[in-house]
Amino acid sequence: MNKLLRLLRFPRLYRLLKVLRLFKMLKLFTAMQSVNKIVKKLNLNIGMIRILKVMVNILFLNHCVGCIWFFLVRIGLEYQVNNIYLGKSGGF
Repeated sequence: MNKLLRLLRFPRLYRLLKVLRLFKMLKLFTAMQSVNKIVKKLNLNIGMIRILKVMVNILFLNHCVGCIWFFLVRIGLEYQVNNIYLGKSGGF
């Protein structure tokens, strides 16, 4: 009987997730409106916006690569692996 009651909670959870998703979309919509206001205020053309998007994507990718690099070095130090490049002289 307890398992049956657990199964009855799934539709509620699904509805809650749908409502949360709607709130997330609303938040994204308001953020896009704010970005559009800034673009209009600064009088940016479409080329400049594309360049800014590329720069933000490159910065985000650079951040992700740096985090992965840090994680690998951290693992290497934890398990005392000496063949991970740490930026010191000696290389790989």
